[in-house]
Amino acid sequence: MISDRMVWVLRLLQSDDGSGQIPDVTAVGTGAMGVDGLAVSLVIEGDLTELLWCSDSATRRLEDLQLTLGKGPGPDAARTGAMLRVPDLADVRLARWPALAMEAPALPARAVF
Repeated sequence: MISDRMVWVLRLLQSDDGSGQIPDVTAVGTGAMGVDGLAVSLVIEGDLTELLWCSDSATRRLEDLQLTLGKGPGPDAARTGAMLRVPDLADVRLARWPALAMEAPALPARAVF
């Protein structure tokens, strides 16, 4: 189950002692989730989030864009508490996330889960 794997990945990140093992956590986390990149954000108040960690620059670029715009799968998941699946960011409807839809084709990330 995905939620069990995410809990496991979060525990690995929490146990990081600054010894430089984050690349190992990244490899284990992306492998466990079956994805190329991971981001961990914290909902701090209402629908405000803070990016805590990204596994790579492509993921960071997508997360920075979503946080700047306040729109996208991440902010929607934080606001609703529901998991979102966007299998192709290039196919995002303009009506759903207009600014993200305009920027998505230039992003190296292709999907968000």
